[in-house]
Amino acid sequence: MYRLINFTRSSVRLLLRVSLLALFSVQVYAKEVYQDAQGSFFIELSGGSQAYQSEIAFGLEPSNMPGSFGGLYLGASSLTHSGSVRELGVKAFNFSELTSKSYGATMHISLSRTRLGSYRRRGFEVGATVYGVIYGSFTWLAGSTVRPRELSWDWHDGAITEMRSQVGLNYRLSLGGAVFVLYQYDNFIDSSWRLDKINGTTMLGINWLL
Repeated sequence: MYRLINFTRSSVRLLLRVSLLALFSVQVYAKEVYQDAQGSFFIELSGGSQAYQSEIAFGLEPSNMPGSFGGLYLGASSLTHSGSVRELGVKAFNFSELTSKSYGATMHISLSRTRLGSYRRRGFEVGATVYGVIYGSFTWLAGSTVRPRELSWDWHDGAITEMRSQVGLNYRLSLGGAVFVLYQYDNFIDSSWRLDKINGTTMLGINWLL
């Protein structure tokens, strides 16, 4: 058990170092390709009657591609009143060419920790969200995040993955801001491929790229 704990801690430290090195390499590359790339902050806050979510990120935004971003982020969200998820990872998004004929997207990969009653899970998660224009600055969004058993250090045998799904509407403001409303559904998928609901709620939110 002691060896397993030591192995897990060593693995996390190594993964964090690799992530930071990858982020630094991306920043160096971006500055070479986009000479006017500048450091930017991204902040997002959202909440509903049964959930909240907050996120802060630091990275680069190319001046010739406004609405694009890549960087390191830290996130926290609730599953229920007694459950939570914490995340540290890398995310990127591109809305610079979002039109009626093309789509925007966000993607992330992170180390995450889930707590829900006596349930605990630590490992990787990956996710993506797609955005499409409805009219003008109004867009729809649909996305999903998974935390699979194969990318976890500790896991309950009965489940294949944790899964978070979101669908909603987004309105892009000037100067890098947006407001949105979405429905968020969290669940487990068990070994028989059945959905075991954790939580489902409507959330209002705002984000800003500074």
